[in-house]
Amino acid sequence: MLRALLKAAVLGAAFASVACGGDAFSAGSGGEDGGTSHDSSSPPGDGGSGNDAPTPDSSPVDAFSEPPPSCSGAFGCVPDVPAGWQGPMEVYAGAAAPPACMVNFAQSVGANDVLQAPAATCGCSCGQSTTTCKPPMMTFSDSMTCTTAGGSCATSTLTPNVCQTLDERSQCATAVTLDMSLLAGTSVMGSCTAAPMRDVPPYSWGIQARGCVSTVAAAQVDCGSGKICAPAPEPGFAQKLCISHAGDVACPGNGYGVKHLYYTSVDDTRTCSDCTCGMPTGGSCSFSVVGYSSSDQSCTGNAVTYLPGTKCAGVQQPGDFRLTLAPTNGSCTASTSSASGTATPTGPVTVCCPL
Repeated sequence: MLRALLKAAVLGAAFASVACGGDAFSAGSGGEDGGTSHDSSSPPGDGGSGNDAPTPDSSPVDAFSEPPPSCSGAFGCVPDVPAGWQGPMEVYAGAAAPPACMVNFAQSVGANDVLQAPAATCGCSCGQSTTTCKPPMMTFSDSMTCTTAGGSCATSTLTPNVCQTLDERSQCATAVTLDMSLLAGTSVMGSCTAAPMRDVPPYSWGIQARGCVSTVAAAQVDCGSGKICAPAPEPGFAQKLCISHAGDVACPGNGYGVKHLYYTSVDDTRTCSDCTCGMPTGGSCSFSVVGYSSSDQSCTGNAVTYLPGTKCAGVQQPGDFRLTLAPTNGSCTASTSSASGTATPTGPVTVCCPL
């Protein structure tokens, strides 16, 4: 069964990695205790700023090497691997990039821990509301009856900032002289454009991890009952071999009682609430009409200014007129855009190591 587990690991079964402390890997011939102990340093690093999960190694390995005739030298006795678990495997966990899997160990997928995901930074602003001005209407009436009858015999609307010659006598044929009234113009404020500011920082991992599964066929060789012969971990890896299982599960015991939990993915829902703009306010339009004694579209001589609301003012006909129109844009109040959501590690893998 253990040979089948090793083969599955090599063919791409899920892995987790780990940092294991405690005594160094032991190698020796015969007996359950496995022989002489060789101390080594613990795995480098246990925190700090990390990167995403490392990619699998690409170095070729012999996945089905035969066990040695004697479990000594570069081999040692370790607890047998329970059914459903992968191993034995060398492991690394730290802030630096993991070392590659080398001789006697198969390439494996990495995992991570200590997720670092700052909250989103959010903001909202609104551009100005563009004001559209509708020019006022000019009405012409008989100057003798303008203030009493109130009727008009002609109307005209000027093009803003253009000198125009008007002669309304032909429309008011019975009038001797004409008066002009200037009605109020109108203004329309358009909506403001929302400008959201959303900054969701990329997440990172404080710890990167990797595990490399032994490619030596599982065998008791000259180890004691319940143990198998496995290659010693390589430099850069923790000096105890471990086992792994997909999901967050309890350690099986059987010599593998120290649990480490790592993750292969992230559920990231960090975002900002919507950015919206309120109704525009403050927009307006100013109007004025200037009449001139000229009647050749030159707008010269004897300028007289008329404002909206002017009633029954005497004007020269024919005469030149110029409409001045000045819009004032409005503004809108921006909504509050708040940060929400979290980044949660997912895809747990359990790694269990000896005490």
